[in-house]
Amino acid sequence: MVRADPAKAVAGLYAHLFRQDHFNQMVMADIKGAQLPRVDWQSFGAIEIPLPPLEVQREIVTEIESYRKVIDGARAVLENYRPHIPIDPAWPVEKMGDLCISISDGDHQPPPKSDEGVPFITISNLDERAEVNFDKTFFVPQCYYDSLKDQRKPQLGDILYSVTGSYGVAVPVKTDRPFCFQRHIALFRPSEKVLPNYLLTILRSPYGKQQGDAAATGVAQKTVSLTSLRDFRIPLPPLETQQSIVAEIEGEQALVAANRELIARFEKKIETAIFRVWGGARESAA
Repeated sequence: MVRADPAKAVAGLYAHLFRQDHFNQMVMADIKGAQLPRVDWQSFGAIEIPLPPLEVQREIVTEIESYRKVIDGARAVLENYRPHIPIDPAWPVEKMGDLCISISDGDHQPPPKSDEGVPFITISNLDERAEVNFDKTFFVPQCYYDSLKDQRKPQLGDILYSVTGSYGVAVPVKTDRPFCFQRHIALFRPSEKVLPNYLLTILRSPYGKQQGDAAATGVAQKTVSLTSLRDFRIPLPPLETQQSIVAEIEGEQALVAANRELIARFEKKIETAIFRVWGGARESAA
């Protein structure tokens, strides 16, 4: 435990400094022992750290805390935002199976792997904040992809939906790049009755999440069956209304997404403030 001398140091500032890579690198340089690496107190105590005047330390802590409040607020927006659709009771409600050309899942057999070919994605490649993530995929031969039925070949406008484990993650297909997917993912191919982005918004909304929760079965690992997916009840306003709803939700999501950039910017401000301490003139060292 390190206890700051209040006559010399503001503990909050040094809590930030001790988390920085620069300080950790100095600590790691004095690690000793092969089986149980450690830093002895004498080496740790000999590390020199900057000690600006107390008034300057307090100003820096106040600055960092103001940045931290912005970051915390932005994270709260990201964590708590859910698209909300005010559903009109007068809208007709149809089954998902009647709104889609097809609803299918991936091949139930382990796919053959190859060094190159067509990417094969799993539920770990689905992220509701973006489209399909092709990082850390493996490949299957082109002939394997060619042998699949069309409803198992994702197309632009399709929707992928995780049905096992972390079920209910809905992601749009925004690429014409050929790829395959595992059986723990369902593929929706919307018909002309419903806009793909409207269906996607419904699935991501609390209304859609509730249907997923009600349909999920299993103890160790929850699963939503294709039969249950086909029975999902989807409120269906006219296409023009669907488009208006999608436009409003997408506008909200753009504002929410901007909070990620805000977080990155203010984390950089914190780093800059701490760097000034390490890089600034030192009247003495603690």
